[in-house]
Amino acid sequence: FYEKVLQRRQLSLDGGLEMSVALVQDEADSRLYHLSFGSNQGGHLLYVFPFEKPGDQDPRAAWREATHRFRRYSGSQVERLLLAAHGENAGYVLTGSEEIPRGLKARIRSYEAPDDGGGTIQFEEGSAGGDGLRPWWAADLPSNDSAPIWGEAFDLGMVALGKDQLTQALSLFQKAVEENPFHREAYLAVLGVLDTMSNYDEADMYAEMARAQLPDDGLIRYRTAILHVRQWRHDEALAAFDEAVRLDPSLYQAAFFASHLMLARLQDLDGATQRLRLASALSEQDPQVLRCLRAAEACRAGRRLLRSAAVVAAIPAVGAVVVGRSVLGAVVLTASLVVLLGAGKMAALVARWSVRRASLLIDGPA
Repeated sequence: FYEKVLQRRQLSLDGGLEMSVALVQDEADSRLYHLSFGSNQGGHLLYVFPFEKPGDQDPRAAWREATHRFRRYSGSQVERLLLAAHGENAGYVLTGSEEIPRGLKARIRSYEAPDDGGGTIQFEEGSAGGDGLRPWWAADLPSNDSAPIWGEAFDLGMVALGKDQLTQALSLFQKAVEENPFHREAYLAVLGVLDTMSNYDEADMYAEMARAQLPDDGLIRYRTAILHVRQWRHDEALAAFDEAVRLDPSLYQAAFFASHLMLARLQDLDGATQRLRLASALSEQDPQVLRCLRAAEACRAGRRLLRSAAVVAAIPAVGAVVVGRSVLGAVVLTASLVVLLGAGKMAALVARWSVRRASLLIDGPA
C-alpha cells in the first residue's frame, strides 16, 4: 500500500521503507496495531480480523462491518478508511487521517515533476511552509506558514474554488478522489463544480463512483437527485430523493423537494402529501414545510369535496335520464363525470400553486 502511494505521487525515499508495528488492542474478533515510521507521532491504525479466530461474532462479518463503518467517514483529521483487503486467513482495514503519515513524510527526499517548459521542478522537504512538500500544482500559491501542506488536494481545491478557479478546483477535487476513493466531501465538491459547469455526463460518472464507494451515504444520493432534476430525469430524481431520506433521515429536504417535483409534474398529490408529512416530522415541523403540508392537505380536502359533490349530483341526474330522459339530467350527469374524473388533476394544479406560494413565504419574527 505505501509503495503504491509513493509511486503514484512519483516520490522517492531517503533510505528503506522501515516501519514499526505495535499491538494496541487484542479483541475477541480482531487485533489492532499501530503503524509508524521512525516516530510514535502520527501513523496509521491497522485492524486485523483473523478468520479462524473464535469469538462471539463471525470474523468475516466483523471485517465487513468495520469496512462499512469506516467508509462513512472522510475528511481531514478523522480516522477514515485508507485500505480494505482480505486474504484466505484474515481481513485487513487500514485507517488514518492522511495516506502518508508524518514519520513517512520525513523520509521523503524530494518530489519531481515536469513543468510547462519541459524542465524539472524540485520541492524539498518543508518548502510548503509546514512539514510537508509543495507539489507542482500548488506552485502558484503563496508560501507562508498557513499555506496548505503537500497532499491536501481537497483543501487546495477549496482555495481554488474560493477564487472562482473552477477548472483548477475540479482537477484538485478529482485528485482528492483518486487519492482516497472514500472521500465523501471530495465527491460532493466534484459533483457541485461539474453541476456549475453543466458537465452532466462527467457528473453522472462521478455520482456512480460515489454511490459504489459510499452506498449508504444519503447526502451523495441527495446531490445525485439534484443532478437528475437538472437533466429533466424526474423519475430517477424521485427515486434518488426517496433513497436519500431513507439512508439519512436528517435530510428532510430530500422528501420536501421530492414533493415539489411531484406537484410540478401534476403527479400524485397523495404521494406528495405523504412526503411532506415525512419532511415535517423529520424536520420537527419546520415552519416552511408545515405551511406546504397544510396547503397540500387543504387541496386534498378540496378534492374529496369535489368528488363527493359530483357523486351526489350524479345520483339524481342518472335517475332523471333513465326515467324521464331529461336533457338537464344528462347535462348534470356529464358535468358530474367530468368533475369526478378531473378532480385529481385540478387538485394537483391548485396544490402546485399553493404549495409553491407557501414555500416562498418568509417567516416573521417569533
